[in-house]
Amino acid sequence: MRLAHFGEVMAEPCGNCDTCLAPVATWDGTIAAQKAMSAVLRTGERFGVGHLIDVLLGANTDKIRRFRHERLPTFGVGKEFSRPVWGSVFRQLIVQGAIEVDHDHFGALKLTSVGGQILRGKTTIAFRRDQATRTATAAVAKKAERIELGKSDAQLFAMLKAERAYLAKTQNLPAYVIFTDETLAAIAKARPHSLSELEPIPGMGTTKIERYGMNVIDVVMAFEQPDDIGDSME
Repeated sequence: MRLAHFGEVMAEPCGNCDTCLAPVATWDGTIAAQKAMSAVLRTGERFGVGHLIDVLLGANTDKIRRFRHERLPTFGVGKEFSRPVWGSVFRQLIVQGAIEVDHDHFGALKLTSVGGQILRGKTTIAFRRDQATRTATAAVAKKAERIELGKSDAQLFAMLKAERAYLAKTQNLPAYVIFTDETLAAIAKARPHSLSELEPIPGMGTTKIERYGMNVIDVVMAFEQPDDIGDSME
């Protein structure tokens, strides 16, 4: 890596440097990077790391309210990671040239062409796995293991994912911005029939309910309707 900095690129590992002798553990940071860069773009490339992390974590701050950033699709989409992890993500995005710091505008972050490729899914990105990210990614994996659905719930879950894909495509948004799998699994288990029944479900804040609540209810009702029709014909 230091050789590359001075213009000398090795085609193969040298076998002598620290990186070759003790390879650094990495993790696939593509989705995290897309979330971070979506926050950069949707806030107008006018803000620094601290505020962008607040947006990702869904923080209730004066600055968030003043700029109405709680209304953004990316508001609160990064709650699976802690503030230190997001700090690491942004630092590594800067180091890898995906975003740059505009020092003439108070440290605002801006996307580069490299970042644009990652955001559009044209390429992936890996991050160094420090202690904060090791802890956080382990927690995310453990949470994913808890998504256990019965056969009927799994069928509804599949329908909800299809609706999410449709919404994401029509609005030109990444699917995770609409709903996470964990939220869809909770909906499949709860089977809400009204907007008020969506409120206790993790990931269903006021904005999400206003935007997508009726889509969710319609899918749940459509899933249950065939059984209702069958019962009425008996």
